[in-house]
Amino acid sequence: MDIQLAATSAAITAAADRHFQEASLSGHHQEYTDRVCRRGRFLVGIAGRPGSGKTTVARALCVLINRHYRASEPAAEDADVAVVVGLDGWSARPAHSLSTAVLTRLSVSDSSGPSVASSRAVLDRFDVSALDPAEAHRRRGAAWTFDAAGYRAFVERLLREEGELAAPTFSHTTKDPVAGGLSVLPRHKIVLLEGLYTLLEHGAHWAAAARLVHLPILVAVGPETAQLRLVRRHLRAGIVADPRQAIHRVAANDLPNGEYLLANSRQPALLITSIDDPALAAPDEAP
Repeated sequence: MDIQLAATSAAITAAADRHFQEASLSGHHQEYTDRVCRRGRFLVGIAGRPGSGKTTVARALCVLINRHYRASEPAAEDADVAVVVGLDGWSARPAHSLSTAVLTRLSVSDSSGPSVASSRAVLDRFDVSALDPAEAHRRRGAAWTFDAAGYRAFVERLLREEGELAAPTFSHTTKDPVAGGLSVLPRHKIVLLEGLYTLLEHGAHWAAAARLVHLPILVAVGPETAQLRLVRRHLRAGIVADPRQAIHRVAANDLPNGEYLLANSRQPALLITSIDDPALAAPDEAP
């Protein structure tokens, strides 16, 4: 995995360099700070079926990219040029099941700003009408349970605006999105968009956002390996009470979601083969 990550991070920095219309990084490392800070953002989409390890991969790539950047300009302060934005911040929870306190805390913006899919107003903007609350809970993680319109608006703002942008995150403690949990700063010129549907071409909002990604990456893993990982994850997170329930949840929801995204996503420019690597374990990785 280390070799794959190193090669992929190098490919990302090279592609970003071309995007910023400058000479190859090799031989021009000292100029990288100025180049990347005066150009627009470069978007990397990292997708993969549930259990593929895409969150872990995205975080590791971000570390390598920033390490490369700092090495090119050791004296620079605030040298991080890359940041990971997870799609789970735009995941939904049926509004009626949220407490008044949660509904008050979570804000929903219009298309000009970041949003969190947690209220009826956001559910109304989904590409597909939400089903009953029980079905929404059962299928949480399916494409229609995300605020695709809000996510698209955020991606468009990444390219249109150079200032600080707020992005929602996801709390694995409360199992809910957190409005404004992450700041994408002006110095963050390489944005790693990580999540199930970052390359999805089915649905107007998903397709529009996917087209804006400069470098699409797929983290590949077989369904059997994904199932084992997901069963362990659901049990560890307390999402289910026993292995039988975990197996059912994976078979009824996670695996179909994975097959759907693989059949309806952009062709990746880069492919990473996921392997079990304890050194890269991310206990809070989301599907």
